[in-house]
Amino acid sequence: MVCKGSVCGIDTETELIQNNYTTPPLVLFGACSGNQVQLCEWQNFDRYQPAFLSKNPNVKFGFFNGPFDQKVMGKDVWIPELNRENRVMELQAAYPAYRISTKGWFRPGFTLEMLTQEFLGVHLDKDEAVRLNFKRGQEITDEQYHYMACDAIATCKLAELLQGQPTESIQARAAFVLSEISQNGMLVDQDYVRQQQAEWQKVLDEEGQRLKSFGYPVKTYYTGFKGLDFIKTICQNIGIEPIDVETIIGEKVNFPPWFWRGLALLTYGHVLNKSPISEIRAAVRDLLVMVVEPPRAKELKPWLQQVDEALHHLMEDLECLECLDGVGATKPKGSDAWKILALLASERIASGDPQHNYLRDEVHEELKKEFKELHELNRGWLKDVKPVSQQKFLQNHVKALKAKYPDLELRLTDAAQKNINKVKVAEARAAKKEKREQRDIDVSDLVVYQVTGKEAWRFYDQGIEDPFLESYWKFKHAEKMLSTYVTLKYVEADGRVHPRFTGFLKTGRTGCSKPSGLIKRIEGAGKATSPVHTASNCWKPKSKDMVISSQARKGRFNDYLRFNLLGVHAKRRGSGAGLVKSLRYSLLCRETCSWINYPEHLVA
Repeated sequence: MVCKGSVCGIDTETELIQNNYTTPPLVLFGACSGNQVQLCEWQNFDRYQPAFLSKNPNVKFGFFNGPFDQKVMGKDVWIPELNRENRVMELQAAYPAYRISTKGWFRPGFTLEMLTQEFLGVHLDKDEAVRLNFKRGQEITDEQYHYMACDAIATCKLAELLQGQPTESIQARAAFVLSEISQNGMLVDQDYVRQQQAEWQKVLDEEGQRLKSFGYPVKTYYTGFKGLDFIKTICQNIGIEPIDVETIIGEKVNFPPWFWRGLALLTYGHVLNKSPISEIRAAVRDLLVMVVEPPRAKELKPWLQQVDEALHHLMEDLECLECLDGVGATKPKGSDAWKILALLASERIASGDPQHNYLRDEVHEELKKEFKELHELNRGWLKDVKPVSQQKFLQNHVKALKAKYPDLELRLTDAAQKNINKVKVAEARAAKKEKREQRDIDVSDLVVYQVTGKEAWRFYDQGIEDPFLESYWKFKHAEKMLSTYVTLKYVEADGRVHPRFTGFLKTGRTGCSKPSGLIKRIEGAGKATSPVHTASNCWKPKSKDMVISSQARKGRFNDYLRFNLLGVHAKRRGSGAGLVKSLRYSLLCRETCSWINYPEHLVA
């Protein structure tokens, strides 16, 4: 096709995306320029693409998700096109730049469908049944051809409207680089992460014990675990890998109450009876299969009766029958007690001797003691039994300190301030309507103070050294490190983290998710005193990878050759945050960002 317009919108349809580090195969290509639309199936695309590019040497190509489409069509073909000024534009960068320059803001999370509605006043139908069923070797339907043509047309018309941004070409290149970094990923030193997890868990446990001595309701094992996370952790403790769990249960994430009862019975029963570890693994696998393929009600009912009878004996042994029977008319609710019991038991199994398949006798007593302690702290497992919450306990303690030290000034939380203002405004309106004086409203129940570690200086300025708050801040810091920084939850099957970058935030900066705040962590990685220093050392160096050193007290970027795409790697080599700074400069300063040829030896 020889394009009739100065802009050509391009889109591709592929098979389903399987993961974040491989590119799915092309199924259908679509291009629109002027009043022309041309589609090309994958079998013919290798011959079509060179001719298409050669016949349109001066046309600007617009993409909604350029990096993805360019990789689908071939990086070695499109990197030379990215080299050229005013040759490629990226709508996901052009739209935010346009909105910020004209309106001062833009709505994040926009889609091609949303932009088409906003600028063209046309509803773009995104039928899932059509969009998710493109496959090679399968005949392309008329509906799929129509879907592809509509996307290409919409991309072309939007590119015509949004073209001409001053940083248009460099934004397209930067988007490609960010996509490369994401797809290439970052190796993680998993042994180092686990070592750090153990150290921070030790801090968490020690401070948790201190907080318990003050009466603070610590829920050490329950914090942060939900459904599938709980199951994967328990299974890993008994020797079943998380990937095996996913293979068995697939996408299912809702587990019936009987599953948790059965899991608790199997794991704790193993600790109690010291049965072979192979038996517990087989039984748990069978239980997972039951979730995916549940038995009929006639078969399930007698099985549940057996489970409840066995659990009754176990709860007698644990001296926690109220978890099963309740207290008086108060009956237990939810499955939290069984989750905790299964988790504690699986941890004891993990601490046993895998060769001899037995557990120390004292392990059983340790488990009983720990479960009973957790039971007392989590009486919310029973209906109508409401223990003092962590928030209530903390606020009562701080309010007592504030009464003792009148000069102590603390900030309210944003939510508390909003609720108080709402009450005052409502009273002012009522007084005006009723033509009376405003009353003084007691808002003490709405007062919630900020008591994070950032507020510690307010207490220190008043000479307040409170043992409870000291332990609380240390506990919350360790908890944050474990949940956000020192974690393997973002590591994928290839042993790497593949962060997702957003080229434009509302502030004009580059964003990152999964993990979030990666750029911020990297910038602070070189500071040994920074809470991100520990996390930064978890990245493992390897040739041609963007990583942070795993050597102690460095946290610097190693050479990432692929970043030569921006032509700034050599200029900022060795800087603690060099890669991120380079990216920032490349987005903002044309003169520091000469786009050079992509090294051929790195294409493979």
